[in-house]
Amino acid sequence: MTTALALPERRTLPVVQAGTNHGAHGNLPYLRRFHEDSDVIDVEITAIDPDPTHVRNYTRHAADAGLRVVAREAKVEDIISELPERAPLLVNVDNPAAHARVLRDVADSMIAVLGGLYAVSPDGHLLGIRYVFAPTAHEEKRRAARLFADLDAVTGPGGRERVFGERGRPEHLPQEAVYRDWQGTFVEKTLAKLAKGVRLNHHPIELTRDGRTTLPVVAHESVDGWERPHVLATEAIGNAVVLRGEGFIIAEHRREGVRFHFARLGKTDGRIRVNGYAGFDRETLDAAERAERERQLQHEQSLQRADLARQQREVTEALRRAEQQTVTRRRPFFFTD
Repeated sequence: MTTALALPERRTLPVVQAGTNHGAHGNLPYLRRFHEDSDVIDVEITAIDPDPTHVRNYTRHAADAGLRVVAREAKVEDIISELPERAPLLVNVDNPAAHARVLRDVADSMIAVLGGLYAVSPDGHLLGIRYVFAPTAHEEKRRAARLFADLDAVTGPGGRERVFGERGRPEHLPQEAVYRDWQGTFVEKTLAKLAKGVRLNHHPIELTRDGRTTLPVVAHESVDGWERPHVLATEAIGNAVVLRGEGFIIAEHRREGVRFHFARLGKTDGRIRVNGYAGFDRETLDAAERAERERQLQHEQSLQRADLARQQREVTEALRRAEQQTVTRRRPFFFTD
């Protein structure tokens, strides 16, 4: 008598994709791999976007990847009540205000939400930001919504063109694939855990500065002005689990913006050290603008000095050539027949 191995019955995992442009397309290879590698899960996507071109293109590419997809031309906040309970919600939109609205709208629901976006700080840091909140993390969703709302306070126009596009920094362009793999792998692994009811092992909000190293983010809302670094670190660390020797980010936020402070918990002494920050606030923007104006002024002065030196060289060279071309007893003509 032989015993046949019974294969588990496959079931559908509904996934809601909010926003269907660059970030959503970046997730498709990882959704496909999750779908193909699982013996029990079939991924079915509901794609939501108010832009008909975006949602149409995404639907076509998802179908080409072998994924089932239903298109909805709408804003996700307008159909929150229609979303299936416990269906993971992927948020890929290019402005913090939209992330804030979605997080606020799903805060009281039993919907798990994952999101990500990329940013360039005024001083040139390229940052990847991602988050995941379990269905029951109601207060955490609300706190994150306030963080993203404050982050939007000083968000400039330009979107992708300023980060990975033609108007971005040249050194950032080849890093796009690395950052998107950081986000896509996170989506794939997190969906697998959510689908099987396994406890999440990511921090609710995480950040990377190189697309490889992941740092936990501790959000801290300051009310009466920006905190001094050592005071901020002492207050913030009480709200997070950070291991000794590990780096982490303190996202200090106010209505005026957000500052991402780079910190580390000492491995031997347990002391918190804060080593600078990337600011998305008016004070930092003003300082960056002043630094940029100073850099441009120095550049212009350098060009003026270079131009003056060039003019002096040209005058000297002209005088030399004129002297060479002047017939004198010391420089006579020579003739031959």
